[in-house]
Amino acid sequence: MSYQEHIDTLHQLLTEAESTDGIRGSLTADQGFEHGIQLIGDTAAAGGKVMIIGNGGSAAIAGHLAIDLVRNGGVAAMTFNEAASLTCMGNDFGYEQIFSRQLAMHASAGDLLIAISSSGQSANIINAVVEGRTRNCRIITLSGFDADNPLRQMGDLNFYIASDHYGVSSSLIWRCVTPFSISPAAGGRMMRIGLDLDNTLISYETAFSAVAKRMALLPIDFKGGKAAVRRYLRSLPGGEQQWRDLQAEVYGREMRFAELTRGAEQFLGLCRQRKVEVVIVSHKSEYAANDRHHINLRHAALAWLEQQGLFDTATTGLTISSLFFEGSRDDKVKRIARLAPDCFVDDLPEVLLHPAFPATVRPILYSPGEPPPLGIDMISNWEVLADELFVH
Repeated sequence: MSYQEHIDTLHQLLTEAESTDGIRGSLTADQGFEHGIQLIGDTAAAGGKVMIIGNGGSAAIAGHLAIDLVRNGGVAAMTFNEAASLTCMGNDFGYEQIFSRQLAMHASAGDLLIAISSSGQSANIINAVVEGRTRNCRIITLSGFDADNPLRQMGDLNFYIASDHYGVSSSLIWRCVTPFSISPAAGGRMMRIGLDLDNTLISYETAFSAVAKRMALLPIDFKGGKAAVRRYLRSLPGGEQQWRDLQAEVYGREMRFAELTRGAEQFLGLCRQRKVEVVIVSHKSEYAANDRHHINLRHAALAWLEQQGLFDTATTGLTISSLFFEGSRDDKVKRIARLAPDCFVDDLPEVLLHPAFPATVRPILYSPGEPPPLGIDMISNWEVLADELFVH
């Protein structure tokens, strides 16, 4: 191959570089770069930091980009390439954990993680993205090789180079990230709907009874949903502890008994068709205090959502980056304020009536039963919400 042919090949591949955001699907090159710049700018404006990871040549790209962001963009940026840290984490926890372990110590909610992998298959990069998601970081991915590589599915914004040659792929990935060192500017956005997770998207009405019977906490002929199980157990001696033990099982090891709320998948599909962005904000601790199995509740929820096909962008428009976990109700309300959806749907009045709930966000109570007199909008099912938002 001549030099000119090489340049022509690089030009063609860079021109054909693909970017997706999981909501609108494929983006133009301008849209992809604008979105990336906006994510960096929003992170910096909120006082967050940008963390960049990669192996080998990708690590060099990460370091170069971090310096450019700091020097040219005035953005707090960092890598995890320091030799002592890498060798320590690799020796103590395995090479697949060298980035995730460092992220667990340094990442904060609202930070941005840029993950670079030519193959999109590197286990240490994948693990770091999963860790970043549990820490409520935003994610940008850059990858090449197979079009269906796993990394490409995991970001708020994903760039892909259709080349299976490491040198070509890494060179073009560098060209893709170069515009990110420009000081970002804010832009407009599509309609955004915020949703709660537990007891809104996910139903536990039959799960509590089924799991309680497996634990021999209920008579075999007991009938009733979550509220009935809670009342029954709390009426017994030591029942409060039994209720807590049951919650740990249902939200953790026995999450498989949960069900998607009827009509929720169809509603998400409608949002996808109408180019409406959906974000999910959940008040969920990482671990239940009394769970002897020490199951990570956030990981259990993520695994369940994946098994249900909720992260199939072709049907629901959701990606793993659409989901945010918070450790307290106050932090959940703060996250809602930062995301600034047009409306937020929750089954708990305490969230919607929280003193810090943003006045610019329309509160909608999800209440399949009798609504309490709250003076806020209420829906009984997802069909009603679709009519409320898209018809009226």
